[in-house]
Amino acid sequence: MKQFKALIALGVATWLMTGIASFAGEKKPSAYLVISIKESRAYIGTADYSLDDKAAIISAIKRAREELRHAPLAIRPSRDTKHTEVVKVMDAIHDCSIHKVKLLDPT
Repeated sequence: MKQFKALIALGVATWLMTGIASFAGEKKPSAYLVISIKESRAYIGTADYSLDDKAAIISAIKRAREELRHAPLAIRPSRDTKHTEVVKVMDAIHDCSIHKVKLLDPT
């Protein structure tokens, strides 16, 4: 009985270390919808938007999400991007009812 409990404990620990997604057979996404931030501008696809124009950013995010429906969203700030600029983009993303965002390393 002790060996059985040890095997169960090992299995649970392995499952926790590998993560639920990999255990369930899900794959990590291969492509992200990336919003780049540089010089007080948000770059979504091939267009750029002023960070002060929240309505345009929201509209662009919604259009991009329609095209790439299953792609997760990511933000990639430049090295000189201020924290408040990232927060503005995150606020626009939240207004689009998107609650999961990945923050990529600065470029």
